[in-house]
Amino acid sequence: MDYTLIRASRKSISISIRDAVVVVRAPHRAAKSEIDQFVESKQRWITSKLALAQEAAAKRQQFVITYGSMLLWRGQEYPLLGDSPTKCTWRDDQGFHMPPGCDEPTLKHNVIRLYKSCAKPFLTQRVTHFAKVVGQMPASVTITQAMSRWGSCSAVTHRTPINLDGTAPRGSGHASILGRTHSPRTTSLTSSSTSTEKTYRLNFSWRLCMAEDDIIDAVVVHELAHTKHMNHSAAFYALVRATLPDYDARHAQLRLLSQRLGCEDWSL
Repeated sequence: MDYTLIRASRKSISISIRDAVVVVRAPHRAAKSEIDQFVESKQRWITSKLALAQEAAAKRQQFVITYGSMLLWRGQEYPLLGDSPTKCTWRDDQGFHMPPGCDEPTLKHNVIRLYKSCAKPFLTQRVTHFAKVVGQMPASVTITQAMSRWGSCSAVTHRTPINLDGTAPRGSGHASILGRTHSPRTTSLTSSSTSTEKTYRLNFSWRLCMAEDDIIDAVVVHELAHTKHMNHSAAFYALVRATLPDYDARHAQLRLLSQRLGCEDWSL
């Protein structure tokens, strides 16, 4: 069986299916014969997953966005309507409103742009809510075009000069999603050291807003927990489950949405 081999610093061999291609990751020291034997032992699983991947790929090729298409927003389906009297687009309880007469690429572009504009305030509100529980407010929330992940958390290290009197120079405050905070002003221009501070930026795929609210909150809490633990350690999951005791059940439901979107082509 053909496969793409990626060697890495790891202890075990793993197999994944990406775009109907078998990808095998193995330790640097693993013998090729050992890898082949492992792949052979998983042939039934690989065959099954390849069939599903090929079926999804065929559905993606047939996927189109047209007036009347049903679009997900927070777990509910709404129609795509061509009733906007101007070039303006908006979303409400009636559906997604677009100007009439758009071709399919333009319609898809407008729908994605509308999703992003609606996702930004909604996800920012959910982050703000749970940040108070987790105890860490991120500096920003960004909506992305990511297709392979629902969210991510990145840390940014800031080095702030400290004046001799212990205060930070004027203008050295950092922004947060709740607004800008400023350090006390000072007239001193001489510094003897610097302080190090980390801020965190959360990124979410616009597609996350297709999920139900419980699932959205699970992803939000997951990424917020990374502001405390930049890993997937026991401490990380303890914080996640302390915030959402039913996190595991919510996360499992996310796979159903992943399967649906795996059959839809939202690339531009």
